[in-house]
Amino acid sequence: MEDLNVTQFSEITDTNPTRIKLINIPEVCEILGVKKSWLYESMKKDAAFPKRVKIGGGTRFIEQEIMDWIKSRIDQRNKA
Repeated sequence: MEDLNVTQFSEITDTNPTRIKLINIPEVCEILGVKKSWLYESMKKDAAFPKRVKIGGGTRFIEQEIMDWIKSRIDQRNKA
């Protein structure tokens, strides 16, 4: 699993001046309607799955990246 580095975070904030909302693993699971085990498996196997952001001892995700990932999955479904 790859974490965001300072350069990548800087690029995100430079291109998106709006506030970035970080969400924790239970919030991601709630949004996706999945269990933690599925989330961890997707983090390992799905290269397109949003990368985590480590803050202190916790893991967070950028909410907009999760929403964009969901949209990409819907778009893939609609192309099939």
